[in-house]
Amino acid sequence: MQRNESKETPHSPFRTHISIMAVLVICSPVLLAQPDTQEADPLITDGDPVGEELLDLGDSIDLLFEDFDIVISASRSAQTSNLAPVPVSILSSDDIHYSGVGELPELFAFVPGFDALQLDKNRWSLGVRGLHQTFSDRTLFLMNGRNVSSPVHGGVDLQALPIFLDDIERVEIVRGPGGAAWGANAFNGVVNIIEKDPHETTGLRLSQRINEHGDFKTNFRFGVADEKLAWRVSAEYLDIDASGSSYLITDPTAISVPAAPDDFRRSIKLGGSGVYSADEDTKLEFGFGITHVEQGDAPFLSLQTGNDERLDRFNSHFKLSKDFGGGSSGYIQWYASFDNFDRPSIWRYKGLDQSIDGQYSFAYGEDHEITVGGTARFVNLEFEQPRSTDIIPAGSREEQWLGAFVGDRWTINDAWTLESQLRVDWYSGTSADWAGRTALLHKLNGDDSRVLRFALAKAFRTPQIGVRDLQTQRLPVGGGLFGLNLLPAGDLENEQLYSFEVGYTARIRDGLTFRADAYYQLYEDLTGAVPVAEPAPMVGRNFFQIANIGGAEAWGFESELKHQSDRVTASVWYTYNDFSFDITAQNARAFEPARHKIGSTVRVQANDWLTLNANYRFTSVTVDKFTTDVPEHHRLDLTATFAIESMNAELQLGVTDIFDETDVLIFDQSARSVATETPGRSLFAQFHMSF
Repeated sequence: MQRNESKETPHSPFRTHISIMAVLVICSPVLLAQPDTQEADPLITDGDPVGEELLDLGDSIDLLFEDFDIVISASRSAQTSNLAPVPVSILSSDDIHYSGVGELPELFAFVPGFDALQLDKNRWSLGVRGLHQTFSDRTLFLMNGRNVSSPVHGGVDLQALPIFLDDIERVEIVRGPGGAAWGANAFNGVVNIIEKDPHETTGLRLSQRINEHGDFKTNFRFGVADEKLAWRVSAEYLDIDASGSSYLITDPTAISVPAAPDDFRRSIKLGGSGVYSADEDTKLEFGFGITHVEQGDAPFLSLQTGNDERLDRFNSHFKLSKDFGGGSSGYIQWYASFDNFDRPSIWRYKGLDQSIDGQYSFAYGEDHEITVGGTARFVNLEFEQPRSTDIIPAGSREEQWLGAFVGDRWTINDAWTLESQLRVDWYSGTSADWAGRTALLHKLNGDDSRVLRFALAKAFRTPQIGVRDLQTQRLPVGGGLFGLNLLPAGDLENEQLYSFEVGYTARIRDGLTFRADAYYQLYEDLTGAVPVAEPAPMVGRNFFQIANIGGAEAWGFESELKHQSDRVTASVWYTYNDFSFDITAQNARAFEPARHKIGSTVRVQANDWLTLNANYRFTSVTVDKFTTDVPEHHRLDLTATFAIESMNAELQLGVTDIFDETDVLIFDQSARSVATETPGRSLFAQFHMSF
């Protein structure tokens, strides 16, 4: 498959180095500056929810080291990131707000070790340390610790989730196997989207965003709180026009492909969240979300029908938490999602996905903090009205998941801590499997300012229906024959991942921290498409089947230097993520990670009414043995936020993708015959008002 050379602009190594040097020069005086002792204007900063959370965590967290974020996704309990058993990156509410992005995936590009490729206006290929594509199922996505992965393909349909950017407190990104805490498919990493407590979102807030392409988004939020009960309701309307640029078609056998991309989207979202405190130690959390999406049909396996997709989702949850005192606490929760998805080029189904999970944490003696728990998940799916485009046969399917986990944090002495996690999961679609992690942490100074970490981990990915039952016939060649034939998979084994990690975290001085993490990962039984011999008549048709092909090795290094003060936040990071398959030209249904990624974020509160933000990232070549490599590219976003104190409002003006790299055409494995230009440089304005 050859790329249309007329669409490409060569990327000069000189340009790459100059861009990188420019960012480092910009950041260096900020990183080395003494911390600003002035008090931040609350109208500008909106407060730091993590700082409030520190006050509620008891003696287990040393307030002297609040430079380190509080995370819960590493081991399902609150701990400072420098003492977590796995590296975790944070996107804070301020990162989201002052970046001015319209949708969350845009910010993943600025996270160390994260591979994020925008395929068109609606689709992203996302993955921690690579192995990403449209239906990425090797990075687990959570909302408030609840699994929101698709019950069909195991990836995430972000556009169908009731996510409201203004309601997010932070996003935690676990880099490395997370199966010991979260189970199957927390393979290369975990993304946990954590929402704000309803007590922090009271009053009325209105937002409007529009860009030069005519895309706009309207948000509404209203919240109320008293001593016992706090709740909020949020709503959003999004309208994205089709990009209008021509598709680049490189496969002459592709059929039914529109002359221009059909990547429009219109969506309506409504969500509610609440918490009721029965007493100081007992609280009930509850919530719901409704999403309706209409969007252009995306290409899949050499076919695009031109008929619109429709995604409808309703989800709900209840969670009862109690602090029993003496270091003991626990919760039990139920959550469910009902989907009615019609994707004309892929499938049409209705599904009910329910889960019940709980955990209990307690102190065992003076040295051990133990967490135990379990999960039960029940999936009911009904695939309807088979069409020539459908890839899963019609019929009902019922699946069950059961899991149990235990974790122990052993404080050996003032210098050494050993954290161990073990989890066993059974899935009716395959079999039982296990995941584990053990991490030895050493405080080099006898305190938390410098911590060395050694860790071993194992995780697994289990193939769900969308992989196991995948089958189709496409590209008719006459006589009832088809040029592309995908046969149902046979018995598939779980993919396995073993990891060895070394990490170092340091607090250089107040407000200045450094983190470096190195890893070696060994993969076994990776699944992908393999060619199958053509049966009679032999007319040159292509037959493929999903199977366990082989393993791979991955190794890399991720580092970040971060400065925080009242008025300045700045970071610069570099990651090297290498990957090597055991078999030449092995297909693993995904891109390899880009080897070199460099990024920087600088946010400056210039004065009481102006905050400036810059996000930069360089991504080297992304290798794909099955389609076409993605060339190296840069992204730079700039935003200015003006506070209008008299109106209790803000005006944001910005530009995304200043380098306008629309020629970075990406041939995703699910749509290997077509690619389209990404939106490129875009001017936008946002207005927020609170009452």
